[in-house]
Amino acid sequence: MRNRWNVCIVLLMCFLVSTIGLSQTTQTRQAVNDALKGGKVSITLEGLEHGKALSLTVTNLGDSSLALVLPKGDSDFDLTTPTALTRTTITVSVDHEVAIDLQGKKTFQTTVPQIGRRMRLMEGKVTLKQTPDGLQIQFENAMWGPAP
Repeated sequence: MRNRWNVCIVLLMCFLVSTIGLSQTTQTRQAVNDALKGGKVSITLEGLEHGKALSLTVTNLGDSSLALVLPKGDSDFDLTTPTALTRTTITVSVDHEVAIDLQGKKTFQTTVPQIGRRMRLMEGKVTLKQTPDGLQIQFENAMWGPAP
């Protein structure tokens, strides 16, 4: 009888440890836009396939144990500057959650569909980085065009 109790206690402890580990992982994952606004990452968007897709590069700016997620569905990257007369947004869409694991890595890169209805980044790059003065947006040979 005593051995059964020991086995039950060990199994319970294993379950609790694995449950605690799962909840910690879930808590450390955050959306890419939230990490950008928090100054933890920079994001580079590069137009591909004449505006049909984007190369999304996320660069870790410090914390080596950063785990992010690009949520399923549509995600907007706002490129509006304080001096802009109109709002500029790049919209991407993924059919499943994209895990971005920056644990021990400095960058993560993936290609995602671009679905903006009006304007799209056709080619070139746009880099987004949060600074103490606000969101810094750097354009590098960025060419915009109407959505196909």
